[in-house]
Amino acid sequence: MPWLAELALHLFRALHLLVLAVAPTWLSPEPMPPRALALAGALSAAALAAALGLSAWFAARLETRLARNGAALLWVAIATALAATLYFRGVRAPLAQGVFVVAAPLWAALATLAAAAAEHWLGSSFKHRRMGAAIAMIGLGAVQVLGASSLLGSPERMWWAALRRDGAHLRAVDELTRPLREQRKLDDLEGVAGRCLKMYPASAAGAAPVTCACLALRAEARLHARNAGAAIRDAEAARERCPEQRGARAVLAE
Repeated sequence: MPWLAELALHLFRALHLLVLAVAPTWLSPEPMPPRALALAGALSAAALAAALGLSAWFAARLETRLARNGAALLWVAIATALAATLYFRGVRAPLAQGVFVVAAPLWAALATLAAAAAEHWLGSSFKHRRMGAAIAMIGLGAVQVLGASSLLGSPERMWWAALRRDGAHLRAVDELTRPLREQRKLDDLEGVAGRCLKMYPASAAGAAPVTCACLALRAEARLHARNAGAAIRDAEAARERCPEQRGARAVLAE
C-alpha cells in the first residue's frame, strides 16, 4: 500500500536525521530510498521505539527529576526529527538541513541523561559529577555539529557530499545543475560534469549510474560551447553505458 511505503520511508529518514544530528558527517546528507524499504522502515521503527522505551525505563529506574527531564527531552527530540523529516523533503531537501533543528533538543537530552547517570552511579567523592557529565556531553555535541557547520550551511556542499557517498544519486546531479540551468549558466555545466567524472570516472570498471548522467551533462555543455566533436564522443560514451540516457540521446539528435 502506498501509505505504508510512505510511512516506512518517513521513519527511515527520521532515524537517518537523528544520526546526522549526532554525527553530521557519518551519513549522506540526503539518503537514497533503501532498496528493502519495508525492512528498513521496520528496523527504523524498532530503533525509534527502543530509544523511547529505554529512556522511559531509565527514568523509572532512577526515579529522579533529572532522569525524567532527560527522557522527556529525548521524546521531544524524536518528535522534532519526525516533524523535520516531513518538512525537509522534496524541494526543501537535503534532509541534513534539519540537523540544527534536531540537534538542540537531542544534545540537551543526551546531556541531561548523562548528568542523571553520573549522579546515580558515580560516588559522592566525584565533585560536580552532574555538571561535569553535562558539560562534557554538550562540548561533544558542539564539536560534532559546529565542526560540520560549513557543510550544513551550504545545500550545494551537501548535494556534493551526497553524490560522493552514492554513485547512484541522480537527484544530487539534478540539484547541482538546476540552478545553472535556471540562470542560463550553461558554460558552467562542464565544471560540474568534470568534478562528477573525477569522482566516478568513465574509465572505471562498472561505472556508477551517475557516470552516464555526467557524461551526458558534459556533452550538453560542450555542444553549447560549439565543441561538437567532443560532445558527440561524450554522448556516445554515455549511450553505450546507459542506452536509455535521455540527455545523451538529445545531444546526438542535435
